[in-house]
Amino acid sequence: PQINYEINGIIGFPVIQQLKELHFSKDGTLTIPRRTVRKRLKNMALCGAKSIINIAAGKDTIYCLLDTGANASELYKKYYCEHDKVVEKNGPPDSLKYSALGETKTREIYKMKEFSISVGGKTAILPSIDVYTEDLRSDRKMFYGSIGQDYIGLFDEMILNYESMYIEFN
Repeated sequence: PQINYEINGIIGFPVIQQLKELHFSKDGTLTIPRRTVRKRLKNMALCGAKSIINIAAGKDTIYCLLDTGANASELYKKYYCEHDKVVEKNGPPDSLKYSALGETKTREIYKMKEFSISVGGKTAILPSIDVYTEDLRSDRKMFYGSIGQDYIGLFDEMILNYESMYIEFN
């Protein structure tokens, strides 16, 4: 109430997936086309209710969680283990404090500078990205990281197509 913020409704993933194609615009507009657009682009998969996307990061193609609720993208231990020399060369050690279940913890991370990400051919350079050297959650061990609003917000539109399984940015 103090900030005049009200959630008028929440659409869960089972409904979102059944809508087949969703266009999220930077101005806050959500458009659901009558007919989906089929493309050769196949860069998305599902792991339960999680959307997994293939991204090009440097010379690698890696799979990451799509986390539209996260402010920033992150790279997990899996990425660090395969790229530790590059991470340590391009990012100073840092630490991150977070609270969970009533306790505050500190995690050692690297803060890599100028990290290039390409999704479906749309490349952007993030000014920095946190790289975790240990797993925070066991359900994320198989992923290289997550893509958040720092990347998503660089584009005017994000298209999620759950029929042809692609994500596209314009």
